[in-house]
Amino acid sequence: ATILPTLFNLGLWLPGGDSWTKLCLGYSRQLRHLLMPQMHSQDCLKVPVPMVHLMTGCWSLELEAVKARLGLLTSLVKACPHTLWAALQTEGSWLQTVQDDLKLIRQKDDDWPELGEAHWPEWWHLINRTTARFKRRVKAALQKMHERACEDKLAGLDGSGLVLPPVCAKGTVCGSCGRQYWTQARLAVHLRDTPACLLTLRNTGRTASETAPGFGSRAWKARADEEFTLAPSCQVQDPLQPALEWRWDEVQTEDHREISLELLDKDRWCAYQDVVELLGNVFVTKALYRAEELEVVDYLDTE
Repeated sequence: ATILPTLFNLGLWLPGGDSWTKLCLGYSRQLRHLLMPQMHSQDCLKVPVPMVHLMTGCWSLELEAVKARLGLLTSLVKACPHTLWAALQTEGSWLQTVQDDLKLIRQKDDDWPELGEAHWPEWWHLINRTTARFKRRVKAALQKMHERACEDKLAGLDGSGLVLPPVCAKGTVCGSCGRQYWTQARLAVHLRDTPACLLTLRNTGRTASETAPGFGSRAWKARADEEFTLAPSCQVQDPLQPALEWRWDEVQTEDHREISLELLDKDRWCAYQDVVELLGNVFVTKALYRAEELEVVDYLDTE
């Protein structure tokens, strides 16, 4: 009630683009500040965005925009000159967005009229003659979407209320050094810049079940924006014993064994090209990165 009225032209916005993304994220951050009177400031900063909307009872700005556009559509239906309708049809993008909004609420309730140019008179009479009922049904549909979205996003939260990242076994805590980083992006940067922690996690079998989005990718940026928090990292558990050497995975170990057997099969290798061909024949059948192949070759060279 204190933030949304300042966005008086929300119904004119079209979703999409950097400006819209920043507006949505900024709105969620403002909602976070509403929790500060009830929570410690540090704890408030650690609350993920889905929980912020759930605790405040406020919809996401995307849903608020749908409500605002359909409210504006109601006003246009009841009192809009033909010249303005013509201008909107010529521009096209706003009416297309409204059509997408109607399609969205219709997915939740089949009792709405069909979509399409031929069915617009039905929508017009529904909005014009039963305006209050139309608004109530829209609000109820958006409320269901809000609750479903919160449930889906919170389904991926662990006991500490943080999204489980694909770069660590549990939460956003580095299992090696025992520090809490609060977001997946921070933990990923930490593991990238701290080979010792990455080595320890790999040697203890705490590897990811799926590949995380690449650094700088759209998915990575979107996740980093959604989980943004000012909370500093802190020590939450005892660190593990650091690993002393790199442990290969099964594929590297198998490649090393196979190449070793082939090399020892002959008393002497006369041609350098024969060794290169042997390495190529073995590596081509395995899914290894270039750096992992070089590790095997370097170790064979030392042997």
